[in-house]
Amino acid sequence: MQRADTVFIGRVAMVEDLNRLVTMDVVEVWKGRDLPAQVLVSGAISGLPRVTADDRTYLPGQTYIVVPLG
Repeated sequence: MQRADTVFIGRVAMVEDLNRLVTMDVVEVWKGRDLPAQVLVSGAISGLPRVTADDRTYLPGQTYIVVPLG
């Protein structure tokens, strides 16, 4: 988290793409610039439409610490 530009707490509002693409309500920004009230977060590591073992999935209604890469 020290090296990340952005760190925030997000609550999953909506899921798509086998729970790999989610809309999150931003609860609190810990680091970085202000964010909009909702952000789109992708757990697809490969950037391709196929599912890989390294992809992240999210559960509706759950809250996560998000440290975006890239």
